Amino acid sequence: MEAGLEDAWKMAGHVPEDPGLRETFEQLPRAPIRLLVGPLNKDINQGGLLRIGEAFRIERIDFNPERDGAVDMSGHRGTKHRLNWRWIELDQALAEAIKDGYHPVALSLTERAVSFDRFDWPFPLALVVGAELDGVPVEIEARCEATVAIPLYGLVQSLNVACATGIVLQNAVSQYARSHPDFTPARRASQRLL
Repeated sequence: MEAGLEDAWKMAGHVPEDPGLRETFEQLPRAPIRLLVGPLNKDINQGGLLRIGEAFRIERIDFNPERDGAVDMSGHRGTKHRLNWRWIELDQALAEAIKDGYHPVALSLTERAVSFDRFDWPFPLALVVGAELDGVPVEIEARCEATVAIPLYGLVQSLNVACATGIVLQNAVSQYARSHPDFTPARRASQRLL
């Protein structure tokens, strides 16, 4: 939190629930997950994805540069400096992840997809997401080991990419945490929920 905002919170009587967390946060282990983001066509999702990636303490986000060069990190709420992220072409990020031993899984509503909540997540994981209307490019999905999707119950066929990514990451990170007891939430409020 920026100093001015932190001072305002203190003056309002807000007491930090987790004193010292900001100083020790960087030493906490991260989930072995890379989020590989294709062109979004709606750059406003960039900031939301940063916030989601930090919320689940993943390793990194690789953003494909937008075709028009647009950047919109609104929604990151300070997480832009707490999570590793970079600009890199999606095909290059995928090749690098595979070379580094990550298991690529696409989040896309295709015939190949299985329900995300019945999927046995492989780690280290490279979760590949794409634009809301176009999904993950076909040639990229073909290079993934599996494809997952979220079953929806209404007329709407898909969710906003940031929303869908948040749902799927929560499931994957929870599965990872169950088999890695050293990976726990940073904040006590979330620790109490487990």
